[in-house]
Amino acid sequence: ISGWIMQNKGYSAHEMKHAFKRIVAQYAAIPVTRVPKVKVGIVGEIYVKYSPLGNNGLEEFLASEDCEVNLPGLMGFVQYCIFNMGQTIRLYGGAHAEILGSEALLSWLDSIEKELCAAMKAGGYHAPARFKELEKLPKGPADENLLIGYDSKDDAAVYRISDDVAVVQTLDFFPPMVDDPYTFGKIAATNALSDIYAMGGTVKTALNIVCFPETADLNILGEIMRGGSEKVIEAGGTLAGGHSIADKEVKYGLSVMGTVHPDRIYANDQGQPGDKLILTKKLGVGIICTANRVGEASEEAMQEAITSMTTLNKKTSEICRDYEVHACTDVTGFSFLGHLHEMMNGRMSCRIYADQVPVITEALRHADEFLLTAAGQKNRNHVEKYVEFINIPFAMEEVLFDPQTSGGLLIAVKVDEAEMLCGELQKAGAPAKIVGEIIPRDEKEIYVLG
Repeated sequence: ISGWIMQNKGYSAHEMKHAFKRIVAQYAAIPVTRVPKVKVGIVGEIYVKYSPLGNNGLEEFLASEDCEVNLPGLMGFVQYCIFNMGQTIRLYGGAHAEILGSEALLSWLDSIEKELCAAMKAGGYHAPARFKELEKLPKGPADENLLIGYDSKDDAAVYRISDDVAVVQTLDFFPPMVDDPYTFGKIAATNALSDIYAMGGTVKTALNIVCFPETADLNILGEIMRGGSEKVIEAGGTLAGGHSIADKEVKYGLSVMGTVHPDRIYANDQGQPGDKLILTKKLGVGIICTANRVGEASEEAMQEAITSMTTLNKKTSEICRDYEVHACTDVTGFSFLGHLHEMMNGRMSCRIYADQVPVITEALRHADEFLLTAAGQKNRNHVEKYVEFINIPFAMEEVLFDPQTSGGLLIAVKVDEAEMLCGELQKAGAPAKIVGEIIPRDEKEIYVLG
C-alpha cells in the first residue's frame, strides 16, 4: 500500500476497497492475547488526542497503568471539519462554489468510509456509524410545520399549529450595560421582545431568565424584574413565570412566545432587487454605553441611547403590516452591517447611503476617540470582506459595525411604498430613514457610499 502511495496510486474507491480488505485480513492474522483491561478513550481536539505536548503524555501514562487506550480515527474529524466549513458558508455567506466543493469532498469521503466499514464488518469486526449517518441523528425527522428553524439566520423560530396561526419563539439574555437595575430590566426585556416584532408577530407570553449571585441584594433583582415586567405588559403580553440560577454575574432576559399568520411571516432574507431599505432607530448605542462606562458620554447622549433601547418595536412592526414588506430583521449585536449581510444571504447586494443612516451624533465623536467595543471589532473582522466603503470616514465605519442593544427594525419594502411607510413611521415617533436599496448580486455584497 505504501508503494501505491509513492506512485500516486491507491486513491480511487476501487483501489481503496481492495486495500481495506487486505488490511483487515492482515490485521485479523495478528496473534492476540486477550487480557481484560480497563478501556480508556482519549477524546477532544485532534491536537490533544495525537500530540504528546497537547495531552501531556496521556497515552503513555495510561498504557503504563495497564489500560487499553483507544484513539478515535481521523476520518470522522476530517469530515466534521469539511461539514463545518460548508455550514459556516451557508450561515454567514461565501461563494456558492465553496459549498459545492465541500459537498463533493464529503460525498467522496463518505464513499471511502462506506467501503472501510464494509471491510471491517466482513472481517468480523464492529464498524462505527458513518459520519453521514451520525450527522442526521441530532436533527431528527424533518417537520413540515417548522417554518423557520435552526438552519436559518432568522431572529426567531416559527412553528405552524394551524392554517391561520404559527407560534414564534425566541429568547435572549445578557449582563447589564447600564448601572440602574430597573433600566437594565427594561432594556433586556425590550431587546428580547424585539425578535417577535422582527418576524411580524404579536407577543403573547414571556418567561423570565435570571442569573443572579446568591450573596447579592435581592432588591436589585426585584428592580430588574420590575423593569422587565413593565415592558412585557406594554407589549400586550403576559409574564407567565421563569427560571433562575445562581451565578457570579447578573444576567437577565426573556424567553418570549408570540403568534403570526403563517403567510405573513417576515423572514430576514427574502428581500428583492429594487426594494428600499428602512432603518427605524438610530445607531451608536454600543459606543455611547462604552463611553459612559469611562465617564466620557454626555448625560444627553446617554439618555438618548436609553430611550432608544427601551422603545419597543411594537408600533413599527404593526405599521409595516399595511405595506408590502419582503424582509425584516432587528439590528442587535451583529451590528447594522452584520445583520444586513444576513439579509443579503449571498444572493443579493445593496447600496447604503451613509448620510441617510440615523445615528446618535455623539457616537461619531467617541468613535474618533477610539472608545470602541470589542464586539464591534469582531463584527468588523467577520463582515468587512463583504463590504466596500466609498469615501466613508473611520468614525462612520465604526458606527456601522457597532453592536446594538435593542436596536431598530431593518426593513426591505417594495420601492413604490417606501416613502409612504417611512413617513408613517416618522409620524409615529420613530427616527426612521430610507438608508439604501437592494440591487442584483454584485462583486461586493454591501456598498456604503459617502
